[in-house]
Amino acid sequence: MIKCFVNVPDNVGSAADWKLGKGEMRGTLVPVVADSDAFGNHVCVAEFWVEPVGNKNTEAKWLAAGARARMTKKLAINFTDKFRSTLALPHVGGDQYKVKVAKLGDKGNALETQVFETWRRIYISVHHMNGEALKLYGQMKPKVEEVFKKAFVDVKWEPASSTKTLVEEPYTPADVVHMPHLYDAARSRLTRKPLHMRLLIVTDIFDKATRRYQKNVGKADLAKGDYLLSTGRPLGYRKADTGCAHAWVRTGPADPWVEVTEHVRKESDRKLRIHLHRNPGVWKDLKDGNTLRLVVDTRERDHGFCGYSLDNFCVVRSNEAGGLVTVLQTFTHEVGHSLGQAVDKEDVHDAATGNRTGQEANANWHGDDHGGQGPHCHFHATRVASTRTTSGFTYAAGAGDLCTMFFRDDKKVEKQGAFCAECEPRLKRTDLSPAAMQGGRRTTWPPHPSPNWDHYS
Repeated sequence: MIKCFVNVPDNVGSAADWKLGKGEMRGTLVPVVADSDAFGNHVCVAEFWVEPVGNKNTEAKWLAAGARARMTKKLAINFTDKFRSTLALPHVGGDQYKVKVAKLGDKGNALETQVFETWRRIYISVHHMNGEALKLYGQMKPKVEEVFKKAFVDVKWEPASSTKTLVEEPYTPADVVHMPHLYDAARSRLTRKPLHMRLLIVTDIFDKATRRYQKNVGKADLAKGDYLLSTGRPLGYRKADTGCAHAWVRTGPADPWVEVTEHVRKESDRKLRIHLHRNPGVWKDLKDGNTLRLVVDTRERDHGFCGYSLDNFCVVRSNEAGGLVTVLQTFTHEVGHSLGQAVDKEDVHDAATGNRTGQEANANWHGDDHGGQGPHCHFHATRVASTRTTSGFTYAAGAGDLCTMFFRDDKKVEKQGAFCAECEPRLKRTDLSPAAMQGGRRTTWPPHPSPNWDHYS
């Protein structure tokens, strides 16, 4: 059997001679050559045709006429004692075909090639933040490879080992989405674009959030002249950041505000200590029995997601209570997004002509209005009412294993972070060609934008 990586341009090695059939083929076009003397003397014309092998190839309805396996030339004339044609393979993964060639009118005595099996390949550069992330990466590599191998996607790690991030930090803001402070783009180039992605395994990820707290504070509310303010979320965008943007107090509505920001310190991840006694005027007001109005603007970390994917850039959080199982799900989930999963509908075609006949909806489609952000899959999940979604409902784990494209981490996701029985075939037939990965028009993934793996360095 010959593996043909149909999304990788430029064939390498020898031609796919029907007698040799060795080596790795790249691209959708496979040259097939037969010696004319294999059919007897003075044979001028041979005919080529392609036959599917087995019954597991992608259904014809998913492929337009121009995307189906075919011979670019069915009849070949004898030139230099050779008959030559080219097999055009579909963009999908896991299809098997063989080419047959015979003297014109003598198909019963045909010669045949080895079996050609279609694959796709992607390249991933991984960066780890600390020893724990590196350990998880080592444990995940074979599992990630196995998950995508089931959809006939070959994962190549470039470089073979993970690269340490430039900075090690307990949490990383997601607002600078490509996190350029964590890697040297010049020294860690994505040389295989548009089939090359970057993936960071960081300790924690957060969205930046701000909140205003307003309190009435009297001397009885203080401990040793300090007021302790509890916050709803963790404080600070960086480790040394107190999490306090501004703090003011005043005695009455007509009195001027007095800024006390300089007297605020972070007591813990969710508590600010405000040393009011360090401002003589404020401390006098409190000792005189006045009640002060305290206003504090904070910088807080809004958690709640395990990772994200933007074109050919992915981030995975390693600080997970579920450990390897959860991080593995996030890994395959985010790479799955980069490969265009999940889809809400797909084009379908006439089995005979290959003409487009319409679209078929994905019964397991999960959009933003059901919770989460981005396209997801609710395979084996149960619909439940929710006051937190615009649709009024969301999905929770049901009786069976969930898909890795479920909208959040869950212990019922298959332990290997696998794609479900519905998404795996879709990933097999997803177009991963360079044109598609450079933002080619993907009509089957609304309302989200097309992947564009050439979007950043």
